[in-house]
Amino acid sequence: MLNIHQAMTINQQLIRNEVKDYVLVTLGLFLYAAAFTVFLMPYQIVTGGVTGLSAIIYYATEFKLENTYMIINVALLGVALKILGFKFMMKTIYAIVVLYFMLKFAQELMPVDASGHFVKILGEDQKFMSLIVGCCITGTAMAIIFLNGSSMGGTDIVAAA
Repeated sequence: MLNIHQAMTINQQLIRNEVKDYVLVTLGLFLYAAAFTVFLMPYQIVTGGVTGLSAIIYYATEFKLENTYMIINVALLGVALKILGFKFMMKTIYAIVVLYFMLKFAQELMPVDASGHFVKILGEDQKFMSLIVGCCITGTAMAIIFLNGSSMGGTDIVAAA
């Protein structure tokens, strides 16, 4: 049987672990949003999943990437709410909302050229290098997010279900 001191120590450890998870998930989301906006969007490179689908819609229609991302994820969350556990769903909802704002803010910070397109940081003819750098950073970011018990929504929700 646990005494009060042991129970409080266990609760404090659980809270510390949850805070650590949310801090690392936030770091992963920041890395993802920065790499996606700086290295992939200016070169119109499309990734997989909901973010990639949102990028395709953005390139074709100029409809804001983050709005498409949110609309698709809300629909998927509605379907998956009954299947996934509460803890996973809370972290995923947190990640979706935070990534929405980070993508929005990162695009506002990106410099644009005279034609209104994002400046290609690595240079005009560096699409392949931008692909490599962008995908390495976004992949690392996704690993950080997954290893801390969350997902970025989208196809990750489908895979978890």
